Amino acid sequence: MEYAQAIFKNTPYTLEFRAYPWSRAIKNASTGDTLALLGPAKEEAPLLIFPPSEIGHQRFCFYTRTDDPWMYDKPSSVVGRSFILLADTFPDVLKPYEKKAYFNYIQNSETSTEQAINLLKFRRTDTIMRTYNNMVMYLNKDIVLKKSIKFSNCVSKQNLYLAFTPINERSELVMKLIKIHEENIAKLQKHNFLEKLLVKYNIN
Repeated sequence: MEYAQAIFKNTPYTLEFRAYPWSRAIKNASTGDTLALLGPAKEEAPLLIFPPSEIGHQRFCFYTRTDDPWMYDKPSSVVGRSFILLADTFPDVLKPYEKKAYFNYIQNSETSTEQAINLLKFRRTDTIMRTYNNMVMYLNKDIVLKKSIKFSNCVSKQNLYLAFTPINERSELVMKLIKIHEENIAKLQKHNFLEKLLVKYNIN
């Protein structure tokens, strides 16, 4: 959100953020109920209009208990294991093994990371799959918890974008916004704005 705000700082446009369940957020942007969607990968919302430049990337990664020797190294690694992951976040690369493991979904909320970690701690699941940044920020708050949970590699890396509605009635405005987006993101990249933002939030 801070990166997107910086892109449109000192322009005629002000961003207003609204939070929705992810599938609904994609639908709202696709139908023009909202002008844009912050943070989708192209695979998640193929109907939207994507500018050339991404605003970052995400990695879906696995976390296990420290006494669990399992590590992810290829898609077939998931066979026979149980996973907790957020609804609408299933990586395409794992689809051939969707029926050969146990994928349990929870809704994204302010407590979803805590909920997933509790299921892992009490051995109700083998594995958590969450984005790397999300887990790093959560585990950095609790040193004791951090020692009991192990990073077990990542399944994929995806570029993320500020993507816009494809509705024809808004295409002229969308083109203006994409032009501003590309001009200002180039300026921010010259000043390493994103890297400084990651340092601010203690994300490597």
